[in-house]
Amino acid sequence: MVLGTVRAIYLPWLEKTARHLQQLIHDHGQSISKRAKPIETAAGRLVLFADGLRMDVAQELAERLAAIGIESPQDWEWSTIPSVTASAKPAASPIADAVQGGDAGDEFSTRLISTGHLLTQDRFVTALKARGWQFLGSDETGDPSGSAWTEAGALDKRGHTEGWKLARSIETEVRDLVSRIGALLKAGWTEVIVVTDHGWLLVPGGLPKVELKAFLAETRWGRCAALKSEAKTNALAFKWHWNPEVMMASPPGAGCFRASMEYSHGGVSLQEMVTPVLRVKAARSTGGSARLLEVKWTGAKCRVSVGGDCAGVRVDIRTSQSDPKTSLLADKQARETTSDGKVTVFLENDADIGMKAEIVLSDSNGQVIDSLSTTLGA
Repeated sequence: MVLGTVRAIYLPWLEKTARHLQQLIHDHGQSISKRAKPIETAAGRLVLFADGLRMDVAQELAERLAAIGIESPQDWEWSTIPSVTASAKPAASPIADAVQGGDAGDEFSTRLISTGHLLTQDRFVTALKARGWQFLGSDETGDPSGSAWTEAGALDKRGHTEGWKLARSIETEVRDLVSRIGALLKAGWTEVIVVTDHGWLLVPGGLPKVELKAFLAETRWGRCAALKSEAKTNALAFKWHWNPEVMMASPPGAGCFRASMEYSHGGVSLQEMVTPVLRVKAARSTGGSARLLEVKWTGAKCRVSVGGDCAGVRVDIRTSQSDPKTSLLADKQARETTSDGKVTVFLENDADIGMKAEIVLSDSNGQVIDSLSTTLGA
């Protein structure tokens, strides 16, 4: 009942706005251009790529960051046509000027200008390093004296596997991004630029099915298709971002070339094409100058020392820095420090010993003002 109501209200609006954007782009040369040049290296600059970070989710991310004292001025950028990772990720990266388009049979992938090879993930990493960028794994913080690229989040992966149930995972994904950004700032990075490749459409019950004969396309996905050079069709078509000689068919409105797809991207709509750019700055000081100084474990007991103005500050141990619901303490309640900054806390479950977690210091309003990674019991 609820899903049906959401579909009935949302889909007509989605159709109308998508068709309007499609007509505007079609009438202005069947293509769009990036607003900004590729990001350049700079000391202390880290680019965090979050696949499928749609604009509305990025707004929630910015609000969560602000709640813990981290500023993240926002801008926006166009995705590519088609709005799929193979095309859009290179365009959002520092090596955008090192790749080019091939032909319609490349499944929307780019090729390195220097070699003509398809841009695989390994080649992408190699090209980044050749430009002076570190490539950081999900648990690495790198050297903040240089520049780095890292990847985080699983929004797109979840969407393809979970369909409309992705909505249930948004909060978790945002919390994880907040935690990762916080760890990077704490490690010394002075600027974290959050970018993405594309957004997505999500409609309970599936996007409306639109027909496109298979013999007309070299590659056909849910919301896009690379047309054969000799294809004759009335389908709405746009120029490929990387090679204007290759035409991309896009379903009209919120349509889909495949049936029963609740989550999809690759087409032309505001939700897929308008992507966020967040320039995250270091956390502003809140709650006075209180800071975590020392942590000592004895089994499941942890003694914490806090320096500075300790009035009203509390200590918690969490698996997610920004989410008090992930507390591992005995009654999931942060403990207030004494006037001289001392507090002892206890884990609820001895079986958690050995896990990675965060010692979290919050002010009287519950805002996180400092954190420290720890191995429980160590």
